[in-house]
Amino acid sequence: MSLSAHAICKPGSMINPISDIAWQCIFPIAIMGVPFDIGDHPPDYDTTDLFCDCPGKDGSYYGFGFVVDFWEPARMVDTVTDAWCFPGLGMDWQNTGQVGSGYSGGGQLRLMEENIAFQHYHYYIMPFWALLELYTDIPCIGDGETFDIAMVSEVRPDWARDMVAAELYPETSLMANEFVVLACVADAVMATAMQTINALYWCMGSWGTTYPMTGHITAQDYVEANAGIAGKAMYVQARTAMLGDRATNYCGTTYLPIWVKSHWRMQEVDPVADPQCHNIGEPGILWTAGKAPVGLMDNYSWLLFRKVKCCVPVS
Repeated sequence: MSLSAHAICKPGSMINPISDIAWQCIFPIAIMGVPFDIGDHPPDYDTTDLFCDCPGKDGSYYGFGFVVDFWEPARMVDTVTDAWCFPGLGMDWQNTGQVGSGYSGGGQLRLMEENIAFQHYHYYIMPFWALLELYTDIPCIGDGETFDIAMVSEVRPDWARDMVAAELYPETSLMANEFVVLACVADAVMATAMQTINALYWCMGSWGTTYPMTGHITAQDYVEANAGIAGKAMYVQARTAMLGDRATNYCGTTYLPIWVKSHWRMQEVDPVADPQCHNIGEPGILWTAGKAPVGLMDNYSWLLFRKVKCCVPVS
Protein backbone atom coordinates (compact mmCIF):
# COMPACT_ATOMS: atom_id res chain seq x y z
CA MET A 1 0.00 0.00 0.00
CA SER A 2 1.25 3.45 -0.88
CA LEU A 3 1.83 6.01 1.84
CA SER A 4 0.10 9.39 1.71
CA ALA A 5 2.31 12.42 1.17
CA HIS A 6 2.33 14.67 4.20
CA ALA A 7 3.76 18.17 4.19
CA ILE A 8 5.68 19.37 7.20
CA CYS A 9 5.37 22.98 8.29
CA LYS A 10 8.22 24.90 6.68
CA PRO A 11 8.83 28.28 8.35
CA GLY A 12 10.47 31.25 6.70
CA SER A 13 8.20 32.01 3.73
CA MET A 14 5.75 34.74 4.71
CA ILE A 15 3.30 35.85 2.04
CA ASN A 16 4.42 38.72 -0.15
CA PRO A 17 1.84 41.54 0.01
CA ILE A 18 2.93 42.81 -3.42
CA SER A 19 3.04 39.66 -5.54
CA ASP A 20 0.82 37.18 -3.67
CA ILE A 21 -2.32 39.30 -3.20
CA ALA A 22 -4.83 39.41 -6.05
CA TRP A 23 -5.15 43.18 -5.93
CA GLN A 24 -7.76 43.27 -8.69
CA CYS A 25 -10.16 41.83 -6.10
CA ILE A 26 -10.52 45.30 -4.53
CA PHE A 27 -12.77 46.11 -7.49
CA PRO A 28 -15.37 47.22 -8.25
CA ILE A 29 -14.88 50.57 -6.57
CA ALA A 30 -17.94 52.80 -6.49
CA ILE A 31 -18.02 56.51 -5.63
CA MET A 32 -21.50 57.90 -5.04
CA GLY A 33 -22.97 54.91 -6.81
CA VAL A 34 -20.79 55.22 -9.91
CA PRO A 35 -18.81 51.97 -10.31
CA PHE A 36 -15.28 51.58 -11.63
CA ASP A 37 -14.18 48.05 -12.39
CA ILE A 38 -11.12 46.27 -13.78
CA GLY A 39 -9.70 42.76 -13.42
CA ASP A 40 -11.12 39.28 -13.05
CA HIS A 41 -13.05 38.73 -9.84
CA PRO A 42 -16.52 37.64 -8.65
CA PRO A 43 -19.31 40.04 -9.61
CA ASP A 44 -20.60 42.51 -7.04
CA TYR A 45 -24.36 42.97 -7.18
CA ASP A 46 -24.60 45.15 -4.09
CA THR A 47 -26.09 48.62 -4.36
CA THR A 48 -24.88 51.73 -2.63
CA ASP A 49 -26.19 55.07 -1.41
CA LEU A 50 -25.03 58.40 -2.79
CA PHE A 51 -24.75 60.54 0.34
CA CYS A 52 -24.37 59.85 4.04
CA ASP A 53 -24.01 61.40 7.46
CA CYS A 54 -22.62 59.82 10.61
CA PRO A 55 -22.68 60.69 14.31
CA GLY A 56 -19.46 61.28 16.20
CA LYS A 57 -18.16 58.95 18.90
CA ASP A 58 -19.45 61.28 21.61
CA GLY A 59 -22.89 61.59 20.01
CA SER A 60 -22.05 64.83 18.23
CA TYR A 61 -22.58 65.41 14.54
CA TYR A 62 -19.84 63.75 12.47
CA GLY A 63 -20.53 65.39 9.16
CA PHE A 64 -22.12 65.10 5.76
CA GLY A 65 -20.31 63.12 3.08
CA PHE A 66 -20.51 60.72 0.17
CA VAL A 67 -20.39 56.92 0.09
CA VAL A 68 -17.42 54.99 -1.29
CA ASP A 69 -17.55 51.22 -1.92
CA PHE A 70 -14.56 48.91 -2.33
CA TRP A 71 -13.17 45.55 -1.25
CA GLU A 72 -10.45 45.51 1.40
CA PRO A 73 -7.89 42.74 2.06
CA ALA A 74 -8.48 42.78 5.81
CA ARG A 75 -8.33 39.29 7.33
CA MET A 76 -6.42 36.04 6.91
CA VAL A 77 -7.15 32.44 7.94
CA ASP A 78 -4.71 29.52 8.10
CA THR A 79 -6.08 25.97 7.82
CA VAL A 80 -3.34 23.58 8.83
CA THR A 81 -2.65 19.91 9.36
CA ASP A 82 0.33 20.68 11.60
CA ALA A 83 -0.80 22.24 14.86
CA TRP A 84 0.76 25.64 15.57
CA CYS A 85 1.94 26.02 11.97
CA PHE A 86 1.48 29.55 10.63
CA PRO A 87 2.21 29.36 6.88
CA GLY A 88 0.92 32.85 6.17
CA LEU A 89 3.46 34.29 8.62
CA GLY A 90 6.24 31.81 7.84
CA MET A 91 6.39 30.52 11.42
CA ASP A 92 6.22 27.17 13.19
CA TRP A 93 5.55 27.44 16.92
CA GLN A 94 5.39 23.68 17.48
CA ASN A 95 9.17 23.28 17.26
CA THR A 96 9.87 26.10 19.68
CA GLY A 97 9.02 23.88 22.65
CA GLN A 98 6.83 26.62 24.13
CA VAL A 99 3.44 25.21 23.09
CA GLY A 100 1.77 21.83 23.12
CA SER A 101 -0.02 20.02 20.32
CA GLY A 102 -3.40 21.48 21.23
CA TYR A 103 -6.59 19.60 21.94
CA SER A 104 -6.19 17.13 19.08
CA GLY A 105 -3.02 17.90 17.20
CA GLY A 106 -3.43 18.24 13.46
CA GLY A 107 -5.46 16.42 10.88
CA GLN A 108 -5.74 15.62 7.21
CA LEU A 109 -8.11 14.24 4.59
CA ARG A 110 -9.03 10.63 5.44
CA LEU A 111 -10.22 9.10 2.20
CA MET A 112 -11.07 5.74 3.78
CA GLU A 113 -13.40 7.37 6.32
CA GLU A 114 -16.09 8.94 4.14
CA ASN A 115 -13.75 11.68 2.91
CA ILE A 116 -13.65 13.45 6.27
CA ALA A 117 -11.05 16.20 6.63
CA PHE A 118 -9.97 18.04 9.77
CA GLN A 119 -7.75 21.10 10.03
CA HIS A 120 -6.90 23.62 12.72
CA TYR A 121 -7.36 27.30 11.95
CA HIS A 122 -5.67 30.56 12.84
CA TYR A 123 -7.55 33.83 12.38
CA TYR A 124 -5.63 37.07 11.83
CA ILE A 125 -6.65 40.70 11.73
CA MET A 126 -4.58 41.72 8.71
CA PRO A 127 -5.39 45.28 7.48
CA PHE A 128 -2.94 45.27 4.57
CA TRP A 129 -3.70 48.80 3.37
CA ALA A 130 -3.11 50.21 6.84
CA LEU A 131 0.08 48.15 7.20
CA LEU A 132 1.33 49.41 3.83
CA GLU A 133 0.25 52.97 4.74
CA LEU A 134 -1.87 53.29 1.61
CA TYR A 135 -4.97 55.48 1.28
CA THR A 136 -4.59 56.70 4.86
CA ASP A 137 -6.70 59.76 4.01
CA ILE A 138 -9.80 57.53 3.71
CA PRO A 139 -11.19 57.31 7.28
CA CYS A 140 -12.39 53.71 7.11
CA ILE A 141 -9.21 52.07 5.78
CA GLY A 142 -8.30 49.54 8.47
CA ASP A 143 -10.91 51.17 10.72
CA GLY A 144 -8.21 51.84 13.28
CA GLU A 145 -7.19 48.17 13.43
CA THR A 146 -3.69 46.77 13.71
CA PHE A 147 -2.25 43.32 13.02
CA ASP A 148 -3.31 40.70 15.54
CA ILE A 149 -3.51 36.91 15.81
CA ALA A 150 -7.09 36.99 17.05
CA MET A 151 -7.76 33.25 17.45
CA VAL A 152 -5.99 29.90 17.27
CA SER A 153 -8.17 26.79 17.28
CA GLU A 154 -5.57 24.71 19.10
CA VAL A 155 -6.79 26.25 22.36
CA ARG A 156 -10.50 25.70 21.61
CA PRO A 157 -12.02 22.51 23.06
CA ASP A 158 -15.01 22.83 20.73
CA TRP A 159 -13.14 22.95 17.39
CA ALA A 160 -12.15 19.28 17.43
CA ARG A 161 -15.23 17.85 19.16
CA ASP A 162 -18.61 17.97 17.45
CA MET A 163 -20.54 17.24 20.64
CA VAL A 164 -18.85 20.02 22.58
CA ALA A 165 -19.61 22.45 19.75
CA ALA A 166 -23.24 21.31 19.72
CA GLU A 167 -23.48 22.15 23.43
CA LEU A 168 -22.02 25.62 22.90
CA TYR A 169 -24.21 26.32 19.86
CA PRO A 170 -27.59 24.67 20.59
CA GLU A 171 -29.03 25.64 17.19
CA THR A 172 -26.86 22.84 15.77
CA SER A 173 -29.68 20.37 16.51
CA LEU A 174 -32.04 22.42 14.34
CA MET A 175 -29.60 22.29 11.43
CA ALA A 176 -29.15 18.51 11.62
CA ASN A 177 -32.14 17.59 9.47
CA GLU A 178 -32.46 16.75 5.79
CA PHE A 179 -34.73 19.67 4.87
CA VAL A 180 -32.26 22.26 6.12
CA VAL A 181 -29.40 20.52 4.34
CA LEU A 182 -31.38 20.17 1.09
CA ALA A 183 -31.97 23.92 1.11
CA CYS A 184 -28.23 24.30 0.51
CA VAL A 185 -28.69 22.91 -3.01
CA ALA A 186 -30.02 26.31 -4.04
CA ASP A 187 -26.97 28.02 -2.56
CA ALA A 188 -24.68 25.57 -4.37
CA VAL A 189 -26.39 26.36 -7.68
CA MET A 190 -26.01 30.08 -7.10
CA ALA A 191 -22.36 29.61 -6.10
CA THR A 192 -21.72 28.05 -9.52
CA ALA A 193 -22.83 31.38 -11.00
CA MET A 194 -20.53 33.19 -8.51
CA GLN A 195 -23.40 34.41 -6.36
CA THR A 196 -24.60 33.50 -2.89
CA ILE A 197 -27.84 33.45 -0.91
CA ASN A 198 -27.34 35.34 2.35
CA ALA A 199 -30.58 34.06 3.87
CA LEU A 200 -29.12 30.52 3.83
CA TYR A 201 -26.44 31.48 6.31
CA TRP A 202 -25.76 27.87 7.30
CA CYS A 203 -24.83 26.95 3.72
CA MET A 204 -21.45 27.39 2.01
CA GLY A 205 -22.42 26.57 -1.56
CA SER A 206 -20.60 23.49 -2.76
CA TRP A 207 -18.32 23.52 0.30
CA GLY A 208 -20.95 22.08 2.66
CA THR A 209 -22.55 23.58 5.75
CA THR A 210 -21.27 25.64 8.65
CA TYR A 211 -22.65 23.12 11.16
CA PRO A 212 -21.30 21.44 13.17
CA MET A 213 -19.07 24.40 13.96
CA THR A 214 -15.87 22.36 14.12
CA GLY A 215 -12.86 21.66 11.93
CA HIS A 216 -14.42 18.53 10.42
CA ILE A 217 -15.78 18.65 6.87
CA THR A 218 -16.79 16.15 4.21
CA ALA A 219 -15.17 16.68 0.81
CA GLN A 220 -13.26 14.85 -1.90
CA ASP A 221 -11.28 17.89 -3.05
CA TYR A 222 -8.70 18.68 -0.37
CA VAL A 223 -8.27 22.32 -1.45
CA GLU A 224 -12.05 22.81 -1.43
CA ALA A 225 -12.18 21.11 1.96
CA ASN A 226 -9.68 23.62 3.36
CA ALA A 227 -11.62 26.50 1.83
CA GLY A 228 -14.74 25.14 3.54
CA ILE A 229 -12.93 24.85 6.87
CA ALA A 230 -11.76 28.46 6.47
CA GLY A 231 -15.40 29.38 5.84
CA LYS A 232 -16.48 27.54 8.98
CA ALA A 233 -13.76 29.38 10.91
CA MET A 234 -15.19 32.68 9.63
CA TYR A 235 -18.66 31.64 10.76
CA VAL A 236 -17.34 30.71 14.22
CA GLN A 237 -15.68 34.12 14.45
CA ALA A 238 -18.98 35.77 13.50
CA ARG A 239 -20.91 33.79 16.14
CA THR A 240 -18.41 34.97 18.77
CA ALA A 241 -18.54 38.65 17.64
CA MET A 242 -15.06 38.67 16.10
CA LEU A 243 -15.83 39.03 12.38
CA GLY A 244 -16.25 42.73 11.68
CA ASP A 245 -18.61 43.59 8.81
CA ARG A 246 -17.91 46.93 7.06
CA ALA A 247 -20.70 46.88 4.48
CA THR A 248 -23.72 46.86 6.79
CA ASN A 249 -23.14 50.32 8.25
CA TYR A 250 -21.11 52.91 6.34
CA CYS A 251 -20.33 54.73 9.59
CA GLY A 252 -18.29 51.94 11.17
CA THR A 253 -17.72 48.25 11.79
CA THR A 254 -20.65 46.04 12.79
CA TYR A 255 -20.12 42.73 14.59
CA LEU A 256 -22.99 40.52 13.46
CA PRO A 257 -23.73 37.12 15.07
CA ILE A 258 -24.58 35.77 11.60
CA TRP A 259 -22.28 36.46 8.68
CA VAL A 260 -23.34 38.11 5.43
CA LYS A 261 -21.64 35.83 2.93
CA SER A 262 -21.86 38.20 -0.01
CA HIS A 263 -19.67 40.68 1.89
CA TRP A 264 -16.67 38.34 1.75
CA ARG A 265 -14.31 36.93 -0.87
CA MET A 266 -11.53 34.41 -0.34
CA GLN A 267 -8.15 33.97 -2.03
CA GLU A 268 -5.66 31.16 -1.48
CA VAL A 269 -2.22 32.66 -0.84
CA ASP A 270 -0.32 29.60 0.41
CA PRO A 271 1.00 27.10 -0.66
CA VAL A 272 -0.01 28.52 -4.07
CA ALA A 273 -0.93 32.15 -4.60
CA ASP A 274 -4.19 32.01 -6.54
CA PRO A 275 -4.37 34.91 -9.03
CA GLN A 276 -8.11 35.17 -8.38
CA CYS A 277 -10.46 35.41 -5.42
CA HIS A 278 -13.68 33.47 -5.00
CA ASN A 279 -17.09 33.81 -3.42
CA ILE A 280 -17.98 31.64 -0.46
CA GLY A 281 -18.98 28.22 -1.80
CA GLU A 282 -17.70 28.49 -5.38
CA PRO A 283 -17.26 24.91 -6.67
CA GLY A 284 -13.69 23.68 -6.40
CA ILE A 285 -13.84 22.10 -9.85
CA LEU A 286 -13.73 25.64 -11.26
CA TRP A 287 -10.58 26.80 -9.48
CA THR A 288 -8.69 24.26 -7.34
CA ALA A 289 -6.61 22.62 -10.10
CA GLY A 290 -2.90 23.01 -9.34
CA LYS A 291 -3.54 24.59 -5.95
CA ALA A 292 -2.22 21.63 -3.89
CA PRO A 293 1.33 20.71 -4.99
CA VAL A 294 2.68 17.40 -3.72
CA GLY A 295 4.68 17.91 -0.53
CA LEU A 296 3.01 21.25 0.21
CA MET A 297 -0.63 20.23 0.29
CA ASP A 298 -1.47 20.20 3.99
CA ASN A 299 -1.07 23.75 5.28
CA TYR A 300 -3.01 26.61 3.68
CA SER A 301 -3.45 30.34 4.09
CA TRP A 302 -6.50 32.24 2.88
CA LEU A 303 -6.76 36.00 2.44
CA LEU A 304 -10.21 37.43 3.10
CA PHE A 305 -11.45 40.44 1.17
CA ARG A 306 -14.39 42.18 2.84
CA LYS A 307 -16.83 44.60 1.27
CA VAL A 308 -16.49 48.13 2.66
CA LYS A 309 -19.08 50.90 2.50
CA CYS A 310 -17.45 54.04 3.79
CA CYS A 311 -18.81 57.49 4.52
CA VAL A 312 -16.18 60.03 3.46
CA PRO A 313 -16.96 63.47 4.95
CA VAL A 314 -16.69 66.45 2.66
CA SER A 315 -15.33 68.67 5.41
